[in-house]
Amino acid sequence: MPEFYWIPRLPASYHGAVVIRAVPKSFLLFLALLAAAVGAVFFLGRDRDRAAERYIVSRMAECYRTGGRDHCYRDAAEAFLARYPLATVMRLLARSEASPEVFSRCHEAAHFLARREFERTKSVRGVFSSCSAVCAAGCYHGALEAHFAAKNYPVTEAPDSLLSQEVRTICGARQDYERPSIYIECVHGLGHAMMFITENDLPRSLALCDALGSTFDRESCYGGVFMENSSSSTSQDYPLSLPKADDPLYPCTAVERRYRKVCYTYQSSYFYRLGGSSWSRNVELCGRVPAEYRRGCFHTMGSNQVGSSRLPLKMKAGCDVVPNAKFRDVCYRGVAAGLVGRYSGNAMPIIGFCSVLDGPSREHCYRQLGFDLRSWTRDERELASRCRLIPEEQYVSWCLNPRVELLD
Repeated sequence: MPEFYWIPRLPASYHGAVVIRAVPKSFLLFLALLAAAVGAVFFLGRDRDRAAERYIVSRMAECYRTGGRDHCYRDAAEAFLARYPLATVMRLLARSEASPEVFSRCHEAAHFLARREFERTKSVRGVFSSCSAVCAAGCYHGALEAHFAAKNYPVTEAPDSLLSQEVRTICGARQDYERPSIYIECVHGLGHAMMFITENDLPRSLALCDALGSTFDRESCYGGVFMENSSSSTSQDYPLSLPKADDPLYPCTAVERRYRKVCYTYQSSYFYRLGGSSWSRNVELCGRVPAEYRRGCFHTMGSNQVGSSRLPLKMKAGCDVVPNAKFRDVCYRGVAAGLVGRYSGNAMPIIGFCSVLDGPSREHCYRQLGFDLRSWTRDERELASRCRLIPEEQYVSWCLNPRVELLD
């Protein structure tokens, strides 16, 4: 006769004494074995994740220590994809991104990862499905670079009418994407791709961006062009396009007027490099920018803080060197915008930063959060749930109703 353990269970309709039902001992043994198996799989998966993360960090650190050359990161990207799916690599890079050895050229590594993945899938959307915003969204940019490179357009005399037509259509429409941020990265990535396939021909790349239909899309594309130019995001083996040692504002001083706002916005990254990673020098150079474009320079100075630290007080200190209160506030908002992108719409790091600010700057920071979160979700309930993570109820409304006109 089998042994039984007795487990009390109440029927939903029962209102009297507890009913005791018998459960076979073998069934309890099965449950115990099942729980052990699930636990073993969990811990085994966690150990594999940790081993994979250690491997990725060690390869990135090796490249960092040996001078950060392109070929090292390209080889590392191929090694990563030989071992793990792209989505796994991106997830593990997100976990290790805080390490200076990883973050220093994480963006470039993501470019190489996406290019290699495109060679396998032959699909921009296929690569996008495994990408994330980690490493300053380099994965999205690399996919587009690989797509256009595969077309074999002549470098010096491309049939730009055909290329322009593809520029207009490759990203589709904003409503095609679950998250608006992916569409934005696509049109921004076009600028990177144009510089890549034209071998850093800045005027021609800008002209190709002009094929896009809306002002927002064109300026997003210009941003990719100028980002590539100002920070050489896919190569430190080659010099910047159109540099002038005696004019740190160049090429913004030479491009047509419609390009200047975006040019000066991204020139701030070049200023940081030119000043030997000095925020004070960055302030000085932003101060030379024509007044009508100066705001964008200080906003990018803020977003660049995100690449140098994860500590709210340290990022605030980087902006505190701006003597002008208006532009100091713009710098803070740049930090908030940069954090939204770096953490893929996760509100908590931005809330942590906003909380160390005072007065109107805190209000503007939460409004910036609410504005930028709209690039990550179309669901008003989800947006509200993220804004309601703000601990002070009186500040939640600033996130829910950003009123961006108050930020200018």
